[in-house]
Amino acid sequence: VSQSRYFSGGPFTDAIAPDANGQSLFDISGLVNQPFTPSFQWPAVGVVVARPKAAWNIKIEFGETYIDSNGNRQTTLAGSHQDIVVLKGGISDFALGEYNDASTTFYAQWILNGKFLTNLPNNSIVSPDQVVKLWFLGHWTENKNLTIYTDVTTNNKVGHLPITQDFVIYDNTGLIEFNINPVFQGFTLDPGEYIEAFEFWIEDESGLVSEKRKFYVDNDYHENSNYLFSANSKGGVDVWWLTGNVISSMATTGTEGYRPMAYNASSRDATILTTGKSSRRKWTINTGFKSAEEIQALTDVYLSRNLWLLVNGKLVPVILTNGEKLLNDLMQNLHEVDLELTEAHHTRYI
Repeated sequence: VSQSRYFSGGPFTDAIAPDANGQSLFDISGLVNQPFTPSFQWPAVGVVVARPKAAWNIKIEFGETYIDSNGNRQTTLAGSHQDIVVLKGGISDFALGEYNDASTTFYAQWILNGKFLTNLPNNSIVSPDQVVKLWFLGHWTENKNLTIYTDVTTNNKVGHLPITQDFVIYDNTGLIEFNINPVFQGFTLDPGEYIEAFEFWIEDESGLVSEKRKFYVDNDYHENSNYLFSANSKGGVDVWWLTGNVISSMATTGTEGYRPMAYNASSRDATILTTGKSSRRKWTINTGFKSAEEIQALTDVYLSRNLWLLVNGKLVPVILTNGEKLLNDLMQNLHEVDLELTEAHHTRYI
């Protein structure tokens, strides 16, 4: 198992004795599991961004190792290989079983069907200045010329030509990050005009090569407006707009030690000393109204090991508190939940 770039530790060699049918079944998940690299733009600079470190092109070479008649170890390669692409994400055991039941794969259902790599539902609600992130992985074996389209609907109900931008997928492009917001993409608003919705898709010379994603813009005033970035299970990074109540606090921990009273000590001299002290910022943020589909998509946030909260214009790595998480409540008609986040850093003083 090898890869030319961005793949630490390779090439790897593995060997398994064949079964009674002369076949060997390898599990290479441990070999290709690489640390997550937070390679996404914030603030957004480009609309189309290649992320070769977010998708690894892996070459698997086949061969055999045996002991010859002279007792020497021999290794020969078959001269053939298979190329695969690995994304940093995950599929539940149940979902994998469903793929097996249907005789299909994640690759066939998502990549070949041109789906964007997110569990967020279509028709999501976003803020006027939110730069939406969508992620796409091409499946072509040669360079591919493509065009992105962003169709904008505004309150004046006048038709607008879609915003377009050409780009090329190369063999080393890897995952593609799209940063989408009509104004960010160059759309000009007239006085009093505002965006109500926009739709995004990709085409080649023959037509549509991706799904279409529509976003509705909430132009109402919100006292609280926060953004949570979450590495999702499909290999991309989602941006969640949180509009509910915010409670911020600081969690402190420390250690103490005893020092005997000196014979000439004053009343200001302590005998119980703080030997260590650290703190971490904490936030409890209500999501604000979310559709039932968006609440279900929060499972990606609950399971994500890589989260960032935008605080004063800077991304702060955070950890979501473990525990039972609500996904539905028919009696309460659940449309909002609280997220308890803790800073993934310690603050210490000497």
